[in-house]
Amino acid sequence: RRLFGPEDLINAEFKLRKQFGESTLQSSFFAMDHRDRQLRVSEQSDPTDPSTFQSFIINTGRTFTTGAELQWILP
Repeated sequence: RRLFGPEDLINAEFKLRKQFGESTLQSSFFAMDHRDRQLRVSEQSDPTDPSTFQSFIINTGRTFTTGAELQWILP
Protein backbone atom coordinates (compact mmCIF):
# COMPACT_ATOMS: atom_id res chain seq x y z
CA ARG A 1 0.00 0.00 0.00
CA ARG A 2 1.35 3.41 -0.99
CA LEU A 3 0.58 6.62 0.84
CA PHE A 4 -0.23 9.90 -0.86
CA GLY A 5 -1.01 13.38 0.39
CA PRO A 6 -3.93 15.73 -0.25
CA GLU A 7 -4.05 17.96 -3.30
CA ASP A 8 -4.90 21.67 -3.35
CA LEU A 9 -6.53 23.54 -6.22
CA ILE A 10 -7.00 27.24 -6.84
CA ASN A 11 -9.39 27.80 -9.76
CA ALA A 12 -10.25 31.19 -11.28
CA GLU A 13 -12.74 31.75 -14.10
CA PHE A 14 -13.93 34.88 -15.85
CA LYS A 15 -16.97 34.87 -18.15
CA LEU A 16 -18.43 37.36 -20.59
CA ARG A 17 -21.78 37.17 -22.33
CA LYS A 18 -22.99 39.59 -25.01
CA GLN A 19 -26.35 39.60 -26.77
CA PHE A 20 -26.46 40.55 -30.49
CA GLY A 21 -30.13 40.64 -31.42
CA GLU A 22 -31.25 37.02 -31.14
CA SER A 23 -27.66 35.66 -31.13
CA THR A 24 -25.40 35.37 -28.11
CA LEU A 25 -21.61 35.39 -27.81
CA GLN A 26 -20.19 33.74 -24.70
CA SER A 27 -16.54 33.60 -23.71
CA SER A 28 -14.72 32.30 -20.67
CA PHE A 29 -11.12 32.36 -19.51
CA PHE A 30 -9.79 30.12 -16.76
CA ALA A 31 -6.66 29.30 -14.77
CA MET A 32 -6.07 26.35 -12.42
CA ASP A 33 -3.15 26.02 -10.02
CA HIS A 34 -2.79 22.47 -8.61
CA ARG A 35 -0.41 21.80 -5.76
CA ASP A 36 0.52 18.19 -4.98
CA ARG A 37 -1.87 17.03 -7.69
CA GLN A 38 -3.03 13.42 -7.35
CA LEU A 39 -2.60 11.11 -10.33
CA ARG A 40 -3.60 7.45 -10.71
CA VAL A 41 -0.80 5.42 -12.33
CA SER A 42 -0.26 1.74 -12.97
CA GLU A 43 2.69 -0.55 -13.43
CA GLN A 44 3.19 -4.17 -14.41
CA SER A 45 5.65 -5.97 -12.13
CA ASP A 46 6.05 -8.94 -14.51
CA PRO A 47 6.02 -7.92 -18.21
CA THR A 48 5.04 -11.48 -19.24
CA ASP A 49 2.04 -11.73 -16.89
CA PRO A 50 -0.88 -9.34 -17.59
CA SER A 51 -2.42 -10.10 -14.20
CA THR A 52 0.43 -8.33 -12.36
CA PHE A 53 -0.79 -4.77 -13.02
CA GLN A 54 -0.98 -2.60 -9.94
CA SER A 55 -2.76 0.75 -9.80
CA PHE A 56 -1.96 3.42 -7.22
CA ILE A 57 -2.17 7.16 -6.61
CA ILE A 58 0.85 9.47 -6.45
CA ASN A 59 1.34 13.19 -5.91
CA THR A 60 2.83 14.77 -9.04
CA GLY A 61 3.81 18.16 -7.67
CA ARG A 62 2.58 21.45 -9.06
CA THR A 63 0.74 21.94 -12.37
CA PHE A 64 -0.70 25.10 -13.88
CA THR A 65 -3.38 25.10 -16.58
CA THR A 66 -4.90 28.01 -18.49
CA GLY A 67 -7.45 28.13 -21.26
CA ALA A 68 -10.27 29.91 -23.00
CA GLU A 69 -13.60 29.01 -24.57
CA LEU A 70 -15.65 30.91 -27.13
CA GLN A 71 -19.22 30.04 -28.10
CA TRP A 72 -21.50 31.68 -30.64
CA ILE A 73 -25.17 30.77 -30.09
CA LEU A 74 -27.46 31.32 -33.06
CA PRO A 75 -31.24 31.53 -32.83
